[in-house]
Amino acid sequence: KDDVATQAESLLVEVQVRLEAEMNRRAESDSKARKLLETMKAYEERLESYEKMEDELEAAQANLVTTVSEKSKLELEIAKLREVRDESERKEAVLSNRLNEAKKKEANKSNTAGRLELDNEELRANLESTKAELESTSKAKAKLEGTMEKLKTKAVERVKQAETALKEERELNEERKKKMKVFVET
Repeated sequence: KDDVATQAESLLVEVQVRLEAEMNRRAESDSKARKLLETMKAYEERLESYEKMEDELEAAQANLVTTVSEKSKLELEIAKLREVRDESERKEAVLSNRLNEAKKKEANKSNTAGRLELDNEELRANLESTKAELESTSKAKAKLEGTMEKLKTKAVERVKQAETALKEERELNEERKKKMKVFVET
């Protein structure tokens, strides 16, 4: 019982440590994702402002080349940020799955430990009742053996008495036969 409880407790501690590490990683990942989303939002706002300027830039062709170049750079950076965000979301999903699996394992181990504890208590109760039954049966057996011994002794005495009485009866019968024989002959 103690081994099972110790194992269950150490497994619970291990699962809690892993859970805490996963939660820390997830928090860091969430923080990075928020920062990236804010940065991406800022870039998207800048991109929108540049897109509005495109209509105005037709009049000012001197600035057209630099604006188009900056717009391309921003689009590339946004694409990179989106890739980073997508990767971050994938990692978050993986971490979430791991966390759910760890929770399921912990719940299963907890259920198993509880069930084993109940089984153990039930077996102990059965053992106690069996011991009590064995003790009462042993006492009854000893009492019965004592009674049987007394009955055997009485039976042996009665058989001896019956044999003695039978012997006396035969001797008496022999005497009677002799007396009858003597009586008949006279």
